[in-house]
Amino acid sequence: MDAPGRVQMLWIGTSGWSYRHWLGRFYPPDLAPRQWFAYYVQHFPTVEINASFYRLPSRQQFARWAQVASSRPGFRFAVKASRLITHVRRLADAEEELRHLLEAAGGLGPALELVLFQLPPGFARDL
Repeated sequence: MDAPGRVQMLWIGTSGWSYRHWLGRFYPPDLAPRQWFAYYVQHFPTVEINASFYRLPSRQQFARWAQVASSRPGFRFAVKASRLITHVRRLADAEEELRHLLEAAGGLGPALELVLFQLPPGFARDL
C-alpha cells in the first residue's frame, strides 16, 4: 500500500498474464483462465499489455481490463505500441495507427500509465 503523500517511483509487474506454464506455479492449479487477470491484479500493481503489439484490442476490451483492475486502487497499465508503428512504419507516417492505438487504449482511463515503443534491433539512432 502507498502511504498518503508518498510518491511511488517503482512498480513491478510482468509483460502479460496469460501464460499456461504459470498454472500451479503462480496461479492456483484449479484457477480458470478467465480468472487469471483478476488473480494477477491481487499480486502485482502493474502489467504490460503485450497483445497490442500484435493486434490492437478493442476499446471495450481495454475497458474490461480496467474494470477488473479497479479492484486494486492505483493499478497501472503499460500498453505496447503496435509493431506496425515500430517495425513496419519505423515511426514514420504512423499518425493514423498511433491515433487508433490511443483511442483504443483510452478505454483504460486513468489507469493507462504509459505507451511502450519497442524498436527493432536494427533501428538506427538519428539525433
